[in-house]
Amino acid sequence: MTTPHDTPNNTIPPDWAAADRRRPIEDLLGASTAEGCFGSVVEAVRQIDPAEVASVEVLVEALATARISDDEHSHYFRRGIDAVLKYEPLRPALMLGLAIRGMPGAAGETAQAYAALAVELARWLAASAWQASTDDEKAVVRRVEQRVRIARHLCTGWGAMAAGLTSDYQSASTTTHAAGIGAEVEVASVYRAILPDPESREEEAAIDEGWRARLDALYGKFGYGVISARVGWATVIEDALEQFDASLLPDEREAFRVSDIKEKYGTLRLYTAGAPDAVDVIVEIAERRSALTCDRCGDHGRVGGKGWLACRCARHEKN
Repeated sequence: MTTPHDTPNNTIPPDWAAADRRRPIEDLLGASTAEGCFGSVVEAVRQIDPAEVASVEVLVEALATARISDDEHSHYFRRGIDAVLKYEPLRPALMLGLAIRGMPGAAGETAQAYAALAVELARWLAASAWQASTDDEKAVVRRVEQRVRIARHLCTGWGAMAAGLTSDYQSASTTTHAAGIGAEVEVASVYRAILPDPESREEEAAIDEGWRARLDALYGKFGYGVISARVGWATVIEDALEQFDASLLPDEREAFRVSDIKEKYGTLRLYTAGAPDAVDVIVEIAERRSALTCDRCGDHGRVGGKGWLACRCARHEKN
């Protein structure tokens, strides 16, 4: 198989500064149809492994015209995609393009645009990430990786809205609400690394100190102080802080601060200052994820309790 290093098209040095100024909250690409998404996937494969382009074109043509009406056919197409499309970050983008192909109205068109953006950013990663050599360039790659995740949340949420899915939560901004629904849908289906219960108070204290120290080393620059939340939300908090960093443009980072991170009414709260509108979406995603994540172990959970609300799984709901 051809590697990125062997592909002539990938020898052009990336424009790191331009890549660092693109974020999915505002930057909708022109490829606002499912066909545009599929075309972007073909072009991405052309850069990664030109020998596979013909096979991918055949598969994409079948996907663009087929009607998938039952689980058996969906499984067949997924196996075909996995066999042909070897570059993993593009797999979900191709599936998103397929899923939103028939979605009606403005919400469906917006979902398609965000799917196209996810594909475009993944294509940039395929062509450019391997060329990162300095710490600053590697930081740009990490930010673009997080922007792919945000774009996927937005695509999933807008697609769910186009399909008529509703949520118990309603945000003031439609875009923020879409991101929240996307987070709920993805949280319900993703694999979770469930934390075992510590065997002693000393072990619990060491675990608690460890994850907080790690986040402070990476993101203490945001100035949030003491995190008032438990270890089960560590991944949710870390993802949010990394996505803050990913969505801030270079001239916005100096003024941005996270003033507080805490639990309130059973869910995570993130308070920011000097933040652009893009940050609102990330706050919403984190809060929705926390409302479905046990704060003790990270398993699927729900908010409940008598008097003091907490988000707990079945194993921890009584303690």
